[in-house]
Amino acid sequence: MLQNWHVGLRDRIDRGRREALHCQIASAIIHDIEAGRLMPGAWLPSSRYLAETLGLNRKTVVSAYAYLIAQGWLASLGTSGTAVAAGLPRVSATTPPPDAGTCGIGYRFRKPRRGRAAFRLASAAPGASLEPQKKDQG
Repeated sequence: MLQNWHVGLRDRIDRGRREALHCQIASAIIHDIEAGRLMPGAWLPSSRYLAETLGLNRKTVVSAYAYLIAQGWLASLGTSGTAVAAGLPRVSATTPPPDAGTCGIGYRFRKPRRGRAAFRLASAAPGASLEPQKKDQG
């Protein structure tokens, strides 16, 4: 099944398009997840193999995978590989939200709660133990 998926992915990557290649890969993978061709838990090919298959630099594929992991579409399982995430985001690749990421695909960040600062900077003064110590000159 993944072999057929490679062919379909290759047909959707176009170096002549204005969109960055890693964004094209990310969009194609999201489209395949939404279409049901890639189900949650399905393993994706290694970045080396996919890059070789598509005729691209491995860093391009790694960047696409990293982007999709950060968005919640994929899950990295360390040296075991990369798989489609079990809990997928509720965002469609075809209708990006206004705060979409670099590829125009994103999710909405939660707004901070009112009245609660994320960081309390008022008490962020350095402690006395961090002051420079003078050496005795005696």
